[in-house]
Amino acid sequence: MTPQEVHAFARREVFPTLADRYESRQFSRGLWKKMAGADLFGFLIPRRYGGSGQGPEALVEAIEAFLLGGKDLGLCLSWLDHLLIHSHVIARFGSEQQRERYLPGLVTGERVGALAASEPDTGANPVKMKARAERQEGTYRIHGHKLFITNGPVADLIIVLARTGPAPGKEGISAFLLDTASPGFRVVEEMDFGFLHTSPHGELLFEDCTVPAENLLGDLGDGHVRISRAVFGWERFMGMVTLTTHFRLILDGMLRLMADRGAPPAGEARNLVAELHITLEGLREFSKGLACEVLDRTDLDARLTERLLFAAGILSRWWDFFQQLRQGISDIPEFPLGILLKDARLMNVGSQLYELQKTRIAEKLIARVTAGESM
Repeated sequence: MTPQEVHAFARREVFPTLADRYESRQFSRGLWKKMAGADLFGFLIPRRYGGSGQGPEALVEAIEAFLLGGKDLGLCLSWLDHLLIHSHVIARFGSEQQRERYLPGLVTGERVGALAASEPDTGANPVKMKARAERQEGTYRIHGHKLFITNGPVADLIIVLARTGPAPGKEGISAFLLDTASPGFRVVEEMDFGFLHTSPHGELLFEDCTVPAENLLGDLGDGHVRISRAVFGWERFMGMVTLTTHFRLILDGMLRLMADRGAPPAGEARNLVAELHITLEGLREFSKGLACEVLDRTDLDARLTERLLFAAGILSRWWDFFQQLRQGISDIPEFPLGILLKDARLMNVGSQLYELQKTRIAEKLIARVTAGESM
């Protein structure tokens, strides 16, 4: 689909139902199938598996168009998790048999995909992962507890990360394809964050779930060193594109509200509006270019990590400046601006990880200077 077609689809099918779906916290299978019919699940997937074969540039343009037309950050998040950290993972790391078996149903929307990594008390830290997969006579038996899993409550197929090695650490973690109809799998609860109501998140339990050995995704031990490291890059950079577009909607919505109330920005506020706009446009182009580069790779090196942190810092400062523009504006209508503002809390997800990464960068720089190395 072209960006114009995606925008028209989202404006016609997504936006008119947003208020009701948000209030009822509803995941609509019917709307999901319409998205599949509009070929939104075919990006990045080769044509021989039912995909459209369109690359990263087309996907980035489609994300912007979908959000601008539909104004539904939650549904966009579910779409991208289904595509980027599930279907695209199978396409990049799966065997030919796995691609042929699973990708067509994911593209047509018959199956909803998810990836289960985060755990209680440890998050997605691979060093502390407790879920285990034990090999037994041609099968693996999975035991584990996962938390904050996007699409978890509605998923039909889950990529589960579990420890297969004998020792703790980043190595020895493998990935498995698990059908949620498998005995021993259950959704403990659907989680309510207080925002992103149109994107279901869940707490999942795997109690002696049996998967055939051929459901191992990639090689034994690939779960973190190859798969989750690639996923981190894909997810974070595309998330930056998504949030930048979402913030554009927020700025436009606030300006429209102020104008409707007869109080358009004046004086210094006009300069602030210009700064907010210019920053968003610059961040938009920066994020789009890097996102397209990252989606063609399966590694996230130091250079890309530093640029991700740079973009995250700019986005955070943009939000601080936006609060200045918002001062004195009370009684904001719930729809759509109230929903947009509420869902902007997504930017805080992963903030602790960003701080940890900055600490590590500082430690490496200090160590290099101490050792007398040049920068």
